[in-house]
Amino acid sequence: MQPVPTTYLSRLRTKPLSVLLKLHRLPMSALEANHILVEQGYLMLLRRPSLKHPGDFRTMRVLTAKGLLFGKNCGSPVHPLHTSPQFYEEFFEILWNQVLQKGRKNPPEFPAAV
Repeated sequence: MQPVPTTYLSRLRTKPLSVLLKLHRLPMSALEANHILVEQGYLMLLRRPSLKHPGDFRTMRVLTAKGLLFGKNCGSPVHPLHTSPQFYEEFFEILWNQVLQKGRKNPPEFPAAV
């Protein structure tokens, strides 16, 4: 995939992975999809300090440079260090066909959006 200008990307709508999977009626949980994205280098797991329990840490997912082709890291209003990956709606079919579907055993075809 060719690099896309950031001015174009800033205008694209994003949604959480779980929402896009449901919207397209894909038979995969967000947890399963996240595992595949981590294995293939699109997401990485980081640890951040917990606000509720000092000394404890929470795990968060962050898009890598490779993953930023398909989405962006959105900040959390609750925790200044926490980010949540969101994926571009326009590129989700490419992400499914090139990454997620290949990470599954018995991959289904990409159905039409409702």
